[in-house]
Amino acid sequence: MPANAGRLSVYLTRFCMTLKRRFFLCSAMIWMKRVSLENKFSLVRLAEEGSYKAAVEEYVEAKMFWLVMTGKKIDKIKEVQLDYESYLGGISDLIGELVRRAIKMATDGKFKEVKKIHQIADDIMAELVEFDMRSYLRTKYDQAKGHLRKIEQINYEINLRK
Repeated sequence: MPANAGRLSVYLTRFCMTLKRRFFLCSAMIWMKRVSLENKFSLVRLAEEGSYKAAVEEYVEAKMFWLVMTGKKIDKIKEVQLDYESYLGGISDLIGELVRRAIKMATDGKFKEVKKIHQIADDIMAELVEFDMRSYLRTKYDQAKGHLRKIEQINYEINLRK
């Protein structure tokens, strides 16, 4: 192991923590701007904009990921009014983030964490299957199913190595 590896690890950890804090600060500022835009243009008109819808889904995904990582229950975002498509799209995308987290945990040898993430993703998919998703939401759901299979494969390979 290189002599500077320990310092680099500490630096990267601090850097990541700083990025997380900045992300959540930016999220708050984005929502304040959203309220301003809603007052100016009305929620209906704003909600029909494609780029706005994509940004809202990204926010939902990030908020839900934060809830999962902090051990909290995935729940409605109370600060703002969102349509069901934003929730379903963001939660479907959340599975992809969970896969990335599971890969990181497996790489770090934290296999119990991978099992937890697998269970969370499986629970989320069990809820999503109840919805009749069409159009682009169906595509997101199908991608989420593919991501769940990746976590299952990671879990399988971990069990083979034991």
